[in-house]
Amino acid sequence: MTSAVTRCALAALALFQSFIASAEADTYRANLSTIGAVTKNTEDTETTRSPVAGLQVFFKPVNNDPEQAFDQHEFIQRASNLYLAVAPTDIETTTYNTYLSKTTTSNTHLSNTSVSVAYYQGDMFANLGYVKGSGGIKDKDTSSNLGDLQSQSSSYAVGYYLFPLSQISLGVDKTRLSYRPSTIAIFFGKTALDDVTTKTSLTSKTLWHIGQQESLCFELSLRNIRHEDSNTNHNNEADVSLKYYPVPAGYAQLQLTRNQGEDKATIGNTSMLAGGYAFTPRLSLYAAYLNFITSGTKNDNHSVLVAGNYRF
Repeated sequence: MTSAVTRCALAALALFQSFIASAEADTYRANLSTIGAVTKNTEDTETTRSPVAGLQVFFKPVNNDPEQAFDQHEFIQRASNLYLAVAPTDIETTTYNTYLSKTTTSNTHLSNTSVSVAYYQGDMFANLGYVKGSGGIKDKDTSSNLGDLQSQSSSYAVGYYLFPLSQISLGVDKTRLSYRPSTIAIFFGKTALDDVTTKTSLTSKTLWHIGQQESLCFELSLRNIRHEDSNTNHNNEADVSLKYYPVPAGYAQLQLTRNQGEDKATIGNTSMLAGGYAFTPRLSLYAAYLNFITSGTKNDNHSVLVAGNYRF
């Protein structure tokens, strides 16, 4: 006969196992993400560091299905959500100052806050986004204020599922960046800047199951880019991305982007190699390497990105 103590212990163990099972699978309502990125140019005159902390909240529980590609749940299940993020960005730039006849280094700090909403209704969906940033530029050696920066970005997109795992969307993203130089910066020849960049994009995405566990995700984006400052430049950009999932919990990705047109600072080719893996149904890690080879100038750059994501 089983004793009362043993029965209590077995009941407690069963309850604990049930709790762990529900915590490791079933559903989740939110994603907590962190991203760290470092970008350097080949002349080693500019370094950008941009960590990101984000929280994605779903309007209804999302099934943590182990048979679905782990980072495609929103796409597959059409899960409406709200995303909030903060992203402080620091840029260290080294230039030759002709007034001082020496090399100087400036630090740019920009604090960004973003909010976006994705809403799915049947085969239709829409995305809205807004980003606000503010900061300034200082001389690294003297801490002198060199001016203020303000940025603002708004975006929207509408799309339709042509098939259960295939969608197409049309979107517009408009970003305004303004710079107001300080008195010291004006003395050294800096002038006020107002840049407006508008991107109109057509994007398609399809997920195929090619085996019992294997799948492929293909994305194609075509963009028309209008950049306005003292001049107006038009560029066209196309990028293609292919993700291969040998198992639903992991993928390898190759992405290629080509930009061409009038803005010499942005024309060129970008390649990205990336990978991600879900170590548990809730915890996943990602890493990526990007290399940008510009055709308009000699200043190429490369980036390294690492990210983590936890679902709860």
